[in-house]
Amino acid sequence: MRLTLVAAVASTAIAVLLSAVIQSNPAYFTAAVRDVLAVARSGDQLPFFTGYVTFAGCVGWIAAAAAAVLAGWVALRRGSRRAGGLLLGVGGLSAILAADDLFMLHDGPLGGQIPEQAIMGTWVVLAGVWALTFRRELLADRTLPLLALAGVWFAHSFLADAVPAVGAMWLHEESTKFAAILCWFLWVWLRSVRTLLPATVDVRDAGAPAVDRRRQDVLS
Repeated sequence: MRLTLVAAVASTAIAVLLSAVIQSNPAYFTAAVRDVLAVARSGDQLPFFTGYVTFAGCVGWIAAAAAAVLAGWVALRRGSRRAGGLLLGVGGLSAILAADDLFMLHDGPLGGQIPEQAIMGTWVVLAGVWALTFRRELLADRTLPLLALAGVWFAHSFLADAVPAVGAMWLHEESTKFAAILCWFLWVWLRSVRTLLPATVDVRDAGAPAVDRRRQDVLS
């Protein structure tokens, strides 16, 4: 719970700070949170930091995907099919979202054929199917509030994108999306670490009593 509180404060600070920077000079700093393709198409200047927030978000997606796939594979090798399936599912979803942001699929190759709302809706449906499939494991996870926080930030980002007035009045859509990716990344890594680490660590020194450190295994 303490980590969730820290993540909530940090992600809120990031969202507010990014929004404040953008609003201080929208014509200049908006480029940092826009896709390079979108800026180029608009004919605006391309400062060196164009797309930096998007690129940083891609790093978060990719890091989450790598950790989840590795931990999921290890869990399957250990015979934990549900734990492995949960992590492989979230790893695959993270990889899809990374590819979407990195290659601008919703704006470029796919965006020209399929409405952006349909593409984003597909990702939401996939996330919903994953959450419903592994709802028992998720509800037993003590770090679930961190994942829920990511969902709140994503929801605001989608709403601000669909209703521009929301983004103008409150927080910028890309700033809350970045906050969501941060929380998502932290949750995936925590879940992956708990899967990879042994449930019990015994340390024995000569002449010293055994030290038995146990953690609550939320994967069982």
